[in-house]
Amino acid sequence: MMTKRIAFGWNGTLLPEVAEFRCDHPQGVQALLLSHSLRCGALGLMRSLQRDGWEIWIYTLAEIPTRRVRLFFALNGVRLGGIITGQEHRSAVRAGRAPVATLKHAPAFGLTLIADDKEATAQAGRRYGFETLMVTTCHKDWTALIRERCLATPQNKDSFAVAA
Repeated sequence: MMTKRIAFGWNGTLLPEVAEFRCDHPQGVQALLLSHSLRCGALGLMRSLQRDGWEIWIYTLAEIPTRRVRLFFALNGVRLGGIITGQEHRSAVRAGRAPVATLKHAPAFGLTLIADDKEATAQAGRRYGFETLMVTTCHKDWTALIRERCLATPQNKDSFAVAA
């Protein structure tokens, strides 16, 4: 059976770019690890997906403090399968594993699904044949949207392009 891997976009998907959705604010030591507010429901969704056999990844073109981000999620019961930063993405492009024109490319990292707020990611999924899910500010019940898609994702089938 293929490992199911979901990658969440960072800015605009999990973290607000301009206060566009409700957030949970880290407290205490967790605030030292992650100074940003996380979209409401993110941690519960990730823990639920892990129980269902999904690996949780972060995919961002930003350079983020990966050790602190990993520790933050671990303290909240989420073990990250990986964090893909701009540097890793550029390395995949240079190695020919990802097209130059894409912001994100699931096949380069063995991802099943990318949940992201950027239309460019959805377009890349359609063009290059990988599964994406647009999660925007207008999706108030964004966790249900992702859970539904994950339940509908074939277990033994290669990724395919879908954008909602």
